[in-house]
Amino acid sequence: MPILNWRINYWLRNYRVKYMKATFEGVLFYLGLGLLFSHELDAIVQAEWRLLYVVRSMADEQAMPIFIALHVPLFAFIVWLTHHNSSTVQLRSRIVFNAFLVIHAGLHFRLSNDPLYTFNSFLSQGLIFGAAICGALALVSNLFTRSHDALYNVKAFLSDKS
Repeated sequence: MPILNWRINYWLRNYRVKYMKATFEGVLFYLGLGLLFSHELDAIVQAEWRLLYVVRSMADEQAMPIFIALHVPLFAFIVWLTHHNSSTVQLRSRIVFNAFLVIHAGLHFRLSNDPLYTFNSFLSQGLIFGAAICGALALVSNLFTRSHDALYNVKAFLSDKS
């Protein structure tokens, strides 16, 4: 009977932890995704292509359509990977995406002294660094939850007498 109780408790605990993890990390992921996509709308207004090495030498009339067109497959790829049928691909791509949000904010911080940098409004800063905060929190949450699950599994394995 104790083994049955342990297995039921183990299942309930893992189900509850995974459900809470998915909910919290899901909120952070979708908020970060929304902030990034909104930032890219703002990037068109701010002419972000002027900061990119490949298209900065082009005239705005040429660079803007290229900048927008390149974001279509990029956004499609992000959505496809982060909603993949394979839970492993989905998890790993969301981890990479969350790390990108943090790196992206670091790049903006580094470029903030450039004379062509115009992301100085509260909205622009909020979109960029809000996405980074969501990404960082999701990474920490994922790390904490995965290490917590691993520790619980080891304890359960060591205490199992069957």
